[in-house]
Amino acid sequence: MNKNKRKLLADARNIIERAIEIICGVMESESESFDNLTDGLKCTERGVAMEEAVEILDDLVDKLNGSTAEIDKILKG
Repeated sequence: MNKNKRKLLADARNIIERAIEIICGVMESESESFDNLTDGLKCTERGVAMEEAVEILDDLVDKLNGSTAEIDKILKG
């Protein structure tokens, strides 16, 4: 891979890292909001949706972290 392609790939990695930061911030905020709900509200459709959103965001962060790890392998290779 030439220098220009490596630079583009490194730029993409940086964008993914920024996306991870943003998603983590949203996830933490949503998790905190869910935790502040009463037990009764946690069982409502809204509470369940909030909890599911946190789980989906957490899974997304894991996948994005895996992507950056794969990019790192390419950049080191």
